[in-house]
Amino acid sequence: MSQSGRDAVAERISRVQAVLGSPPPAPAVVPFEVDGGSWALQTMAGLPQALVEQDAPADWAVVVDDWSLVVPLGEPRGIGTLRGCGIRLGAETWPLPPVFEVDRLDSVAFTKVQNALLYSLCLLIGGLLSLVALVALFERLGEADAQVAMLGLMLGAISAVGATIHGGYDLANVLNPPGELPAAVAALPSQIDPRGLLTFGVAGLAVLIAGSLMRRHLSFSPGFGALTFLLGALLIVVYLGRLIVLTPTSPLVLLPAALTGFVVNPLWYLLLGLSLRASRLEKPN
Repeated sequence: MSQSGRDAVAERISRVQAVLGSPPPAPAVVPFEVDGGSWALQTMAGLPQALVEQDAPADWAVVVDDWSLVVPLGEPRGIGTLRGCGIRLGAETWPLPPVFEVDRLDSVAFTKVQNALLYSLCLLIGGLLSLVALVALFERLGEADAQVAMLGLMLGAISAVGATIHGGYDLANVLNPPGELPAAVAALPSQIDPRGLLTFGVAGLAVLIAGSLMRRHLSFSPGFGALTFLLGALLIVVYLGRLIVLTPTSPLVLLPAALTGFVVNPLWYLLLGLSLRASRLEKPN
């Protein structure tokens, strides 16, 4: 149990009581499960009074993964921080339903920005742009082995088109949201790109093929070839993490995805553009 987390909850209860005063008696209890323990938040007229540890779990409980979510005070929190939370009914825990909004990315701009809209646009546009880069890359690598380069281009094109369709599908649902769906249905993976099979898994295979061909082509340095193998391996790791570990905040998913998306992938495309441009300038007219 995190004593500091529990103390922070008690302090926030005191702050609420100091502002709103003592309500008329209307006691109630909200069961919580946090930090591996069972707790009861005692309330009166909907206002928190005390947090008491329970000897046994209740029939139902609010499941949270952070003490700051018990009597939360302060700035609104984005939905991405709540993905480890849910409602336990008996022996089964139901995750929070999908929400397409993030609360206040910035105090000046982006109030109630739809992060699903941004994600969908990036996936759609990124898929199209990556297809252009992959065509140029495998055209050059065909000088080393035309048949293997054709296989790599096919996998890369399938990956890029799959990511584009996935982004377009999500974008259509964001612009024209469907009616409410059961939680189990809403949590199903995409039928087009389940858990990123095309966006990450197949893309990783295409990149690994490119790395193997770069070792036989003089236009690409050994360092860039090593970076290509690293990117291909990371893409496959990201796919396996999304497939096996269903908690997006897990380090097994978050760390490889962050390293790939913010460091290795942008650097790889930048160096790829420079390498293709340099080799093109070196060719005689």
